[in-house]
This record gives sequence, structure tokens and C-alpha cells, in this order.
Amino acid sequence: MRPGRGARAFWFAMSASLIATMNRTEDIADFPEKERDSYEALQGIHSLMDDDRDGSVDRQESHEFLREDLQCSDPSARHSSFHREDSAVSFAEMWDAWRASEVYKWTSDDVLRWVEETVELPQYLELFRDHNISGPHLPQLAASNQTLLTGLLHITDRSHRHKLQLKALDVVLFGPPPATHSPVKDAILVAAVVAGLGAGWVAFLQSKRWRRHVRRMELELESLQQAEESLIELQNKLTQAEEEQRNVESEKRSLESRLRTRFERMRAVGGGPENKELGADADEKYKGGECGADQLRASLHRAEKELAMLRESSITTPALRPWLQLTYELEEEQGVLQRKLAEQRLFSARELVRVEMKR
Repeated sequence: MRPGRGARAFWFAMSASLIATMNRTEDIADFPEKERDSYEALQGIHSLMDDDRDGSVDRQESHEFLREDLQCSDPSARHSSFHREDSAVSFAEMWDAWRASEVYKWTSDDVLRWVEETVELPQYLELFRDHNISGPHLPQLAASNQTLLTGLLHITDRSHRHKLQLKALDVVLFGPPPATHSPVKDAILVAAVVAGLGAGWVAFLQSKRWRRHVRRMELELESLQQAEESLIELQNKLTQAEEEQRNVESEKRSLESRLRTRFERMRAVGGGPENKELGADADEKYKGGECGADQLRASLHRAEKELAMLRESSITTPALRPWLQLTYELEEEQGVLQRKLAEQRLFSARELVRVEMKR
């Protein structure tokens, strides 16, 4: 019958150094101090597990130790790791297994990582770093070496010491803790990250392409608006030009009418020797009753012919010269207006062609 948990805890804390002292052999005298302390601590752990004191730990003893001291609810994996193919494990086999284990080769950085991630006591990291605690020191932690725990590391909290002892026993007897990550999970994580980056890159490219498309549409819309404004402006100019043309034609007709009226008045009144002579002859014939209406129209027709001949031969009378000058000025003004109108139409046509070419 194994002693109770309280009695075993007291025995485990006190017996490690006592058993190590009683069982000290001469061959450990050549060990470094760190190795000697680990050797003695591991010897105390083996003696604590060996309930029947036969010098070896059988499967029943290791099973009870796992359940009662390490408080493992499912000790099968650790049980197989501890015994391997041996049904009973001697201290020499335990020491050799410890010296060959991966935990024994841990550096101080590995121990610091173990304290932070597995033991979950990061507040003691600086103390472990200052004292350069490495893998060979762990059996002393597993054996609850008070000199190391309270004297050097200053771990005064009993629950922290107990937690550190159990975690150290676990790695000393059964090897490093299982990895918290698996290659499959890492591969899935990497694939997810790559997929996320790819999706982000595709979204970025699509967003960039969409922004370029929107910008192009804005430019095209702006160009269409400018073209529409130009077309409206050209239509207004064309309407204005047509209005100006109508005004010019109306003014021309008005000027021609006024000129014709004035010319008729001057001809009726008589403005020169020829006209006066014609008027005198007509009066004489009228007074004499020798000329009728047909003769009067013939005389007027003859006077118009003579006036035309005078225009063709560039021979002007003093009375006719002002009217010719007025006619010339009117024709010149009309020509200037027509030229301006033609230039405006040409400019409008060029603008329309330029807008169509831009489209």
C-alpha cells in the first residue's frame, strides 16, 4: 500500500538528498558539480519511484507514480515512453536514458522557452537567465532541490515550486513536451496566409483596374460634356450668324430702298444740266401739247440709258458724283459684312470638324 499524497510529498522533498548521500559512489567524484547534483537528484527520484526497494521500477510502480505524483489522467503514453521494452528500469538505465535524452542537451534558451511556454511562469525568466539554468539542472528542479529553488532562484511561492517540480519531472522522465504545432497545421496556416495574400493582391489589382476604368469613364464623360458645350456654342454662333445675315440683308434692302427713293426724288427735281434740259423739253412739249405720255416715258428711258453710258465711261457729272460715292460706300459696307459672315461660317465649320475628329 503506497503512502498518502501528503506523506509522499514530504518524503520526496526530504529523501532526495538523503538517499543520494547514502548511495553516493566513488565514480561520481569525477563528475562536474552540475553533473553530480543531477546524478544525486535523479537517484533520489528513482528511489522514490521504487516502492519495494528492489533496485528497479516496474510497470506497476511507474503507473502509480504517474497517477498519484504527476497526476496524469491518461498515463499510457508516458508509461510506454518510460519503460520502452523493459518491464523494470534500474537507476543505471534511468541515468543513461537521461544522459541520452534531448532535454539533457537543452541550452539555457531552451529552458527559458520551456519555463515560459510549458510551465507558464514567465515572471522567473530573468532569474533562470541570470543563473544560466540549462538542461542538466532540471533533475534538481524535479527533485525539489531547495537550495536551487529558494536559494538561487528565490521561488518562494509554494504553488509555483510545486508546478515547476511536476513539469520538471515530466520532461526528465518522459522527454520534451509534445510540439504545440504540427507540420500539417503549419502547412495549412502557410497555405491560408498565401491564399489570403493572393486574394488581397487580386483584390488590389481589381480595385486598381476599376479605378482606372472609372477615371477613363470620367474623362470620357468630361470630353462628352465639353463636346456638348462646344456644339451648343457653335449652334448659338450659327444662329447669331444667321440673324446677322438677315439683319445685313434687311439693312441692304433698306439702304437700296432709301437710295432708290432718293434717286427718284433727285431725278424728279432735276439735279444737273442734262436733267434740267430734259425737264425743260418735257415742259415745253407738255405746254405745247405736242408730247404725250409715251414720249415722256421715252425721254425717261433715254435719260436712264445716258446715265448708264456715263457710268460705263467713268464720266460723271458734278450732280451725279455724290450718289455714285454713296453707292460705292454702301456696296463696300455690304462686302465687308458679307466677308465677316463668311469668316464666321468658316470658323464654325472648322470647329465642327475638330470636334468630330476628337470623337
